[in-house]
Amino acid sequence: MTGEIRRPSSVVESNSTHLERRQLGYRREKCMTISLKIGSICMQVLKS
Repeated sequence: MTGEIRRPSSVVESNSTHLERRQLGYRREKCMTISLKIGSICMQVLKS
């Protein structure tokens, strides 16, 4: 009985962690694009 009850909770945990990882990855990509944009702007300013 305990084993059967534990399985669904572990599945839910794995799903939640997967979603969290996806969100973290999306945020990381967003931060990277923003940093790249800022970097390109800084380079343009330095060149001029």
